[in-house]
Amino acid sequence: MGNSLYLRVLLVGIVVAVVLPLVAALGLRVAFERHAERATVAELEADLRYLTRSLWQVDGTVRLVPAMLPDPRFQEPLSGLYWQIVDDTDGSVTRSPSLLTFTIALPRDELDIGVVHRHQLQGPDGSSLLVLERRIPHVNPAKAVYRFAVAVDTALLDSQTRAFMAGLWPVLGASAALLLLAASLQTGIALAPIQAARRALGDVRAGRKAGLSGTLPRELEPLAADFDALLAARESAARKARERAADLAHGLRTPLAVLQVRADEADAAGAGQIAASIREIAQDLQYKAARELALAGIQGPIPGRTGTVPVAAAINRVVSALSRIPAERTIDWEVDIPAGLRLRMDPGDLVEMLAPLLENAAQWSRSRVRVSAAAAGTDLSLQVDDDGCGIAPQDRRTALTRGGRLAPQPGGNGLGLAIASEIAQAYGGSLTLDDSPLGGLRVQIALPGLSVPQPAGKA
Repeated sequence: MGNSLYLRVLLVGIVVAVVLPLVAALGLRVAFERHAERATVAELEADLRYLTRSLWQVDGTVRLVPAMLPDPRFQEPLSGLYWQIVDDTDGSVTRSPSLLTFTIALPRDELDIGVVHRHQLQGPDGSSLLVLERRIPHVNPAKAVYRFAVAVDTALLDSQTRAFMAGLWPVLGASAALLLLAASLQTGIALAPIQAARRALGDVRAGRKAGLSGTLPRELEPLAADFDALLAARESAARKARERAADLAHGLRTPLAVLQVRADEADAAGAGQIAASIREIAQDLQYKAARELALAGIQGPIPGRTGTVPVAAAINRVVSALSRIPAERTIDWEVDIPAGLRLRMDPGDLVEMLAPLLENAAQWSRSRVRVSAAAAGTDLSLQVDDDGCGIAPQDRRTALTRGGRLAPQPGGNGLGLAIASEIAQAYGGSLTLDDSPLGGLRVQIALPGLSVPQPAGKA
């Protein structure tokens, strides 16, 4: 997950989708609890004012006639709503039917006349009560006061909160689901430009486009411009390097010719050992110059500028050219290449890779050369088999090692396999040598990711 931008963005969305409803639930619960408490206190204050109407004055005498409060729960035993009146003169208690015989133990604090006090007291069966108390003076100063109290069981408030949350959780669950969906969609939309850049880069690598500019969203255009500039700079540097290598290789021809002349002069002067040493140095330099000149011609893969070439047509051209060269024996050429097979490769590089392989096979074979190819997805495997003497297993590494070579034939330079291997490696492939089913040498080239898949139904 640490390497996946999609998963990291999605994880943030999931956390938000889960945490936000939980925070909202906590906030709404606290807000509802406070609202329910304020509403209950307001109702209790109204009940308390109504209860104080229980005092009647008749002919100068104050009589306590408990008023019937409107809420029927005051009449229902242990309903959670209670009232109580205490006469401090004689300590008598008048209570609501809902209290039965229970007496709320009001604290013995000094109450200001007419001011409502709030208490948290114990109720019936150990319940917790929210109590509002008010002190009403007696008309006779010699007597004490009446203490009016109304109370509600806090369990009623808790039940209201639970009922509210029970109705709220489905809404929060649906909100969380919508937030998760939104997070997924947002992640996909936010990362769509990256996917577009990936597809555009694939088109550049496939040669369908020359660069990224004009294919990405506006925010990524500077990146596309920098990438295209990097491609152009790389192509320019590669071209200049090839030109310098070619110039160097061509520049060595004159000094090599002079060395040959000096070797001949040494031979004429009777210094055969010196002449042989000069010729050995000249031959080595000539080999290296030829190698560098051949390598300088390798284009290599250029993203956005490498097209596709039909494999069968390229091989047939090389075979046709070799067939027209006069030879001491007749070569039976077998070309087994699917007609629709195309390779994402520079045409010149393909010919430069195939020509020495086919020329070597024709040179060393007795009478038969077979060229075959097969594609698996975008991977291509090409084989050149002959029925000649082959190359001994202990010499195969030398034939492919940079700077290594077997003894060249007259008129050749021994670079065919090495150059073909260099070209294959330039395109991310490999060249291997093995025994051929025809009895000679098999040269197998693997080029992963360069074959162009053919549409269904086409050969």
